[in-house]
Amino acid sequence: MAEDPKEFLRRMSAHTTKVEEALKSIESGKSHCFYYPGCGNDFIYPLQHFSDKCDTFVFCDWKVGDRDSFLERMRTIPDVTIRNDTSLPVIDALKRLANMEDILARFFPQIPPNLRQFVGNPAIKAGEEGQFVELKIGNAEKIVKVFWLAMEGVNVYWRLFGKHRIAPRILCIKKHLGLDCDNGWTHFEDWGGYLAAVVRDSACEPEWLVTRENGHNWPWTQVVDRFVDWDDRPVIMWGRQRPTP
Repeated sequence: MAEDPKEFLRRMSAHTTKVEEALKSIESGKSHCFYYPGCGNDFIYPLQHFSDKCDTFVFCDWKVGDRDSFLERMRTIPDVTIRNDTSLPVIDALKRLANMEDILARFFPQIPPNLRQFVGNPAIKAGEEGQFVELKIGNAEKIVKVFWLAMEGVNVYWRLFGKHRIAPRILCIKKHLGLDCDNGWTHFEDWGGYLAAVVRDSACEPEWLVTRENGHNWPWTQVVDRFVDWDDRPVIMWGRQRPTP
């Protein structure tokens, strides 16, 4: 039997409110966030291994997957329960994160204003924009909030963190080792690239950086942890190495 329209609208309103509250928590710096641009379908390992350090996960990729495939993967994670499991879209709550006009004006001022407006406000198709779920992992009482965004990763970093002068607790760039397997226009692992420029522009930096071994030149050089079963070569979590006073 078809769902009562009033009940659907009630669920939709409640779901949108949760999304907006989770975004506000990130943007205010209250969340301990794991941010993974260009993630592909690499969701499960981070959720299983970093939920003790982070309460919010933002997976971002403008090339791979869709909302339904993301939900299906969430449902296959061992010992994980989706609270209020739903396929409700969240396009209105997430639409503003896709807008690139701010970052283009700040970092690419040479672009003509009319072109900046055209490029900076991409269309978002229903079902491809993103998704939000709340997960209960194992027997813990802690609830983990998870976003999947089909959006450009440098801009999402700017919208969620940089412009608010905050940073994710963990920045994961392990999937990116060159333009061919990257987001198509910049090397995330390059400290001279656009993602690093946005990080440097902020008043705050990630506490930890996650990359494949020998896969970056960022000044995060202190080994904090090492994962040998995540990828085809070891993955390292790095701390920021700072000069001795």
